[in-house]
Amino acid sequence: MRTRLVCAMSLALAVSTAPALPVAADARPQLSEAFAAVFGHATPATRVVSRPSNPSCCRTVTLTATPGDLVNLGQGRYALIALETNAAGSHAEPGAISVAYLGRRAGGWRLQRAWREFAWIGDSGRAADRFQNLTSPPRAAPNSAPIAFAIKQGVWQGEAFVTAWAIVLSPDGPRLAGHVSAGGELMADNGCDLATCGAWRYAATIQRPTAPGALFSVAYRGWRQAPGRRRRTPIRAVTNYVERKGALVAEPPVKLPDA
Repeated sequence: MRTRLVCAMSLALAVSTAPALPVAADARPQLSEAFAAVFGHATPATRVVSRPSNPSCCRTVTLTATPGDLVNLGQGRYALIALETNAAGSHAEPGAISVAYLGRRAGGWRLQRAWREFAWIGDSGRAADRFQNLTSPPRAAPNSAPIAFAIKQGVWQGEAFVTAWAIVLSPDGPRLAGHVSAGGELMADNGCDLATCGAWRYAATIQRPTAPGALFSVAYRGWRQAPGRRRRTPIRAVTNYVERKGALVAEPPVKLPDA
């Protein structure tokens, strides 16, 4: 086991995302109002729920829901993404994501359907640190659904990493497509020398797909350093992610140092 520690904040500064994509002008200021329409009030909502497939901790957990993102689905419909933080937040414990579809009318918000605890993802009791969404469909797939990304940074056995979970917001409901790497860092210092571990650091930009049939594309930029070597080899790759047998697959394949 690597004993070296990584400063996770340094990786957070390295992770990049595509420029903000178009959403309705009133979408973000109305986030708290949409949250209140789903949870009953604009302040954080706390509930005790059963945690499925939970051999490591407890049969029930306490979740505190807060607004995450509001995604424009078109034709007056929006998707509210709520972040539900798990109070039993041990390192291996995930948090939850809830999704609700709402209609926007002159009189305010109208809840259409909600999926509570739609996904259990992340670690340390938290499902995501931030959100990104792709709402404008690519020319190659004008009818494709918007995608929300729940992005979570973590540290595991001394290695810092960033994971992006893709939530496809289809007209009939959300679908968790899977997750991809959105950044990583392992520096050869603080107890793990270069001869033993090597080193790497890379960031990712999530963007619209560049190939037909893909959900989205990711541009990776960074470097890797082989054990015992001083030279850094650049990491420069762009790949499209497609759904294959319930998972996201990179086409063309991309070899990341922490994969």
